[in-house]
Amino acid sequence: MKKFLISGWQIERRLAMGTVSEVFPASDSSSPDKEPVVIKRLLPIWRDEEDLVEAYAREGSLGEVLVHGNMPNIRETGVDDGVPFLVMDYVEGCSIEQLLGYTNSILPIAVSLGIIHEVATALEHLHGLKGKDGKQLVRAHRDVTPRNVLLRRDGSVVLIDFGLVTGAVAGRQTATNVVKGTWRYAAPEQLLGRDIGPTVDIYGLGALLYRMTTGKRPFEHVRELDDMRRVKEASALRPEGLSDDVVDLIEGMTQPLKVNRIQRMSEVVAALEELELSSQKVVSETIGHSVDEVLRLELEKEEGRESFQSAEERDEDVTDPSTTSDITRMEDGGSYATDESLDSWVVWVTILTLLAALLAVSF
Repeated sequence: MKKFLISGWQIERRLAMGTVSEVFPASDSSSPDKEPVVIKRLLPIWRDEEDLVEAYAREGSLGEVLVHGNMPNIRETGVDDGVPFLVMDYVEGCSIEQLLGYTNSILPIAVSLGIIHEVATALEHLHGLKGKDGKQLVRAHRDVTPRNVLLRRDGSVVLIDFGLVTGAVAGRQTATNVVKGTWRYAAPEQLLGRDIGPTVDIYGLGALLYRMTTGKRPFEHVRELDDMRRVKEASALRPEGLSDDVVDLIEGMTQPLKVNRIQRMSEVVAALEELELSSQKVVSETIGHSVDEVLRLELEKEEGRESFQSAEERDEDVTDPSTTSDITRMEDGGSYATDESLDSWVVWVTILTLLAALLAVSF
């Protein structure tokens, strides 16, 4: 494998790639024994696209204010050979999507509520970020899905992706393309590509809570996007077999009209705190062994998977997504390339703890 450097960071291989971004596990070339990090980089082919370069700069500028226990820190930002990149925390754990796929069962209600509470506090923090001019820095996360919530062995929760690069890509694509990979968790207005604000994240979080507590994908009987839009515009999610408090919360978070939806994430946090939540210790004791098993299985997959090369590895000046194998995944099966799904990079970032051994390891 041909190794290369990004501004002093040693790259072993590429972990994932979308239509505008790629993700690498990396180590400090001057001190390889230090803990690994994650580098998210704009694909070199887009280095002259000002809106995408600006989105990276804006996301990098969040580093000073983004600090939150349930989000990865942005450690460093930079530009290498005209291409912007972000250096972020290494996360050891697996995604909710992987965990549910492995267990093939419903998580205990108190555990699910505890996890959702942690995600809600992260989103509340994200929505509250303001610049020096007092304006909101991030309109919405836009992609609150099982792939973007990671669970560590100790029960702690990490929400990844901050919505800025994703938002820039959304401005370039049709609503259909933008939400193709996450439509089951997208608010009705998001499916139309408009009116993006904090309430789309409230909807997504409600849909995620539905998934975790019922074992079913939201509107799982719907297969076409046009049908999904009509169903979402007609009714909220209302699961069966749960307590009235939990059912009412999910229904309130997934109302078709955003004016009828719970309006602020702080209200969601408060409602969750009135319910019985599991502590981080209980979450760890309940699912820690499952996280370990998911990571073991992912390592086995990784060992049998062909490498996906970056521009440097291909001896090219740029990486062209159209000439490179697509490794994104649809929730319902099949493959396609959208930046919203890959910029999130959650399907693959969970392998980082296992790759650590090899390094020392998508508005």
